[in-house]
Amino acid sequence: MFGTRRRTRLAAIAVVTLAAGVAAAVSGVAAASPAAGANPGCPWVGSKAPIESRVAAVVSRMTLDEKIAMVHGAAGSAYTGYIPGDSRLCIPALKLQDGPVGVRMNDTTQLPSAADLAASFDTSLARSYGGVIGAEDKTKGVDVDLGPTVNIVRDPRWGRAFESYSEDPYLTGEIGAADISTIIWANGFRYNFDWIDLPIFRKERGAAQIPLHKRGVTGVPGVYFLGLPWLHKFKSAHLNGVGEDAEYLAEQMSPSIPRCSSEPALKTG
Repeated sequence: MFGTRRRTRLAAIAVVTLAAGVAAAVSGVAAASPAAGANPGCPWVGSKAPIESRVAAVVSRMTLDEKIAMVHGAAGSAYTGYIPGDSRLCIPALKLQDGPVGVRMNDTTQLPSAADLAASFDTSLARSYGGVIGAEDKTKGVDVDLGPTVNIVRDPRWGRAFESYSEDPYLTGEIGAADISTIIWANGFRYNFDWIDLPIFRKERGAAQIPLHKRGVTGVPGVYFLGLPWLHKFKSAHLNGVGEDAEYLAEQMSPSIPRCSSEPALKTG
């Protein structure tokens, strides 16, 4: 019964990844170089057209076999789930891996059970826990981490209860959210600033936009950057360094933030 549920879960994930894989391609993630954006066979790569239009363009070019391959996935991979890429359409492969208590691959860290983590009632510890998983996911080339297990435990006899955060819905939500947010941070996303229409960028390597700032402070009041590679130091884009930059930005921002204890701020809202 468990095996059937697991296969169903993976099948459901595969269906969802059809849209995810197409979205990744049309967002430019598949572009290995500036030249990829000019590929006449993949005009959606690097395009600034609405996402719906780009997805429709990709799907309209897909053959039935390509659609089936995208939904079905492939066996024989080192990953728990693997959706092959489509070079003709500039769609990258999608690699999914189990990881509720550590990335389940060779040469990775076996973490304490998630139940132990929940028993700490410590969200900062959960963020560190997720940080380890996210960093190792990234090292192993994982695109989607199939964790954490946020199921509410209703029967202690369940074989994977140790991967969950107990029967308490509130505790599960708090610890799970901290874990997930850190995994996303550690895994990283290629940034895209197309939605910011301000003179705070310079063009580099074709269409790439590089923020103009001094330790995260831009020339436009109220606009700051945090977590960028080499924002101030090498570790600025890492979990062990972003805190220093955040503290500095908070100091720069504080003079312009009205204090709730000031009478004018209380009167004007």
